[in-house]
Amino acid sequence: MTRRLVPLLVVAMLALLLVNAPSHLLARVVGKQHIIANGYAGTLWHGSADSVFVNAGHGYLQLGRVDWQLKPWSLLLLKPRLSVSSTWGQQRLSADVTLLGSGVTHFDQLDAKLPAALINDFTPFAVAGSVSAIFDHLYLEQGVPVAAEGTVVWQQAAWLSPAGVRTLGHYVLEVQQAASEVLTGTVLSLAGPLRATGNLHFDGSSYGVDVILSSDVGFEEQLQQSLALFAQPVESGYRIALTGKL
Repeated sequence: MTRRLVPLLVVAMLALLLVNAPSHLLARVVGKQHIIANGYAGTLWHGSADSVFVNAGHGYLQLGRVDWQLKPWSLLLLKPRLSVSSTWGQQRLSADVTLLGSGVTHFDQLDAKLPAALINDFTPFAVAGSVSAIFDHLYLEQGVPVAAEGTVVWQQAAWLSPAGVRTLGHYVLEVQQAASEVLTGTVLSLAGPLRATGNLHFDGSSYGVDVILSSDVGFEEQLQQSLALFAQPVESGYRIALTGKL
């Protein structure tokens, strides 16, 4: 009888260890090169961290407090799947994340709100406002989208001009990308003095943008000078027509 109990006790102890695996082991599951986290609490399966930075390619993005649930069966399939939510001030994010290895990440039911200022490193003039993104799915390979369906809304868009903050409006970008096809987006204005309509596309290496800017109140001189860096004057206002490779 005793000999029979030994294997059962070993299995029970291993199960207990797994159930109570510490939350800091998440860094090994996700990959230490992808996140920096402090203030771990809970377990590997249902835990949190008070301060999390995630590698966003060009730098680390502060997510603040992050709570997660890791699906145990996903580790058996070598495809870790987590339900993640984070908050940091007015910034928030929630999604089901699947890590497939080799830089392949799937986001499902992604709902995020981030400051528009995050894109200031890539624009010829500083902007403000908040950007909300709601995606049924967003699949990335090496940080490049390979399938997507969702909407991005830039709310309370503003230009930080040398003379002060200038209100631009509210804009929406509808994104579609079937698996292994070109990503396409449609730009529309919701409200505001500066209207924007047009489209964009991205095939993984090459991009194209064709957007018309117009305004019933005209373009102030400083904004015209900034737009002249990358836009062409047209009858209705300005046209942003850009193509290139990343």
